[in-house]
Amino acid sequence: MSVSAYSQFAITKIYTDFSSFWTSGTVSPSPNNSHNLLAFTWKGTTYSTGVNDAAVTANGIVYSPQEYKAFPTFFSSPSSSGTYIGVGSNYGGAGNVSPVPVENNLTKYLTDGINGLDIGTGIFNFPPSGEIYYDITSINPNSIGDGIPDVVITQIGSISSVKDEYYFSDTTNTIIGNKYIVDFSNVSSVGNADWKFYNIVDPPTYNAGVSSSAARPLRLLAFDWSELGLNVSNISQITKLVQKFSGQSDAAFIAFNTTSLVVKVSVSGTIFNDNNAGVPNGTAYPGATVLLKNSLGITVGTTTSASNGTYVFPNITGGQYTIEITTPPSFYVVGNAAGNTSNSLSVIVGSTALTDQNFGINQPPVAYDNNLQGQKNTPVSVN
Repeated sequence: MSVSAYSQFAITKIYTDFSSFWTSGTVSPSPNNSHNLLAFTWKGTTYSTGVNDAAVTANGIVYSPQEYKAFPTFFSSPSSSGTYIGVGSNYGGAGNVSPVPVENNLTKYLTDGINGLDIGTGIFNFPPSGEIYYDITSINPNSIGDGIPDVVITQIGSISSVKDEYYFSDTTNTIIGNKYIVDFSNVSSVGNADWKFYNIVDPPTYNAGVSSSAARPLRLLAFDWSELGLNVSNISQITKLVQKFSGQSDAAFIAFNTTSLVVKVSVSGTIFNDNNAGVPNGTAYPGATVLLKNSLGITVGTTTSASNGTYVFPNITGGQYTIEITTPPSFYVVGNAAGNTSNSLSVIVGSTALTDQNFGINQPPVAYDNNLQGQKNTPVSVN
């Protein structure tokens, strides 16, 4: 059985922290940079997201306090040349700025911002039939049918009559409950935002043609678990939520109410071949081995960096961990996300995806010391 979602499930107004406080549908500039979703109105009730309830209160908004977070996810670079990283037209500076203000890491733009709720960055034109899944630990049975939205979906670009799908499944990929089928072209927008776009290559390149028409509508939907056919009898079978894309999907994030479910999260970062030390950056370094160790020092995950330098440990439960890079022969760590040159990072995993756990590695230049007795042309590392 399938359920179609149309405008009656739409979010009709949003409040963000663009220019401190922005309300959709008012006479004000269109957002053109990063901004976080503070609150939204759905079926006549306004709900806060927990990002900054004080700001919502200070602006006289009556709301039901909630806490939402972006689903932790990892999405690798697609093969489709029509997929873009989209950011506000003033992100990092207006237009085509240098250095390039984005990186070839799609996960970042689905989970950035406070609690992952930056609605001013996203991925545009996910490849047809592409999908993301989110691992579920448990669903709160009291959240089913309580009238409070459990999930918020974003569509931040232009779209025609195509459909995305959302559904839960079990360990055998059997659908539990109903598919939630979304035709965003039937959903009214809450306003426009101004964007610029980057091709997903390493490093990303500015796409002047797509960026020349920068305005895009913002559309959001929310739903309760009951709309996916969930009940107290079948929620114990669920292991993941699947989001399947139409080919025109443009997402900033998909968020969940933190009282509604417990999710596993991903831990990810990028390995750079970094020739200037300091903050990790540079070109991608593929094939580096990265370990994840628990609080007892036991290795619970091993992976290697992909062609774009990214690595990910999916489906991690909460706790204290250490991320450790095994440096390739003759390479050294010249910078990491903690601001030092250690080959390990200590992290605490909670309910939000950990991104940007980056390392910069490099081969030091080599000099030759002819003054060493009995050793001719002995290589000496120069720091």
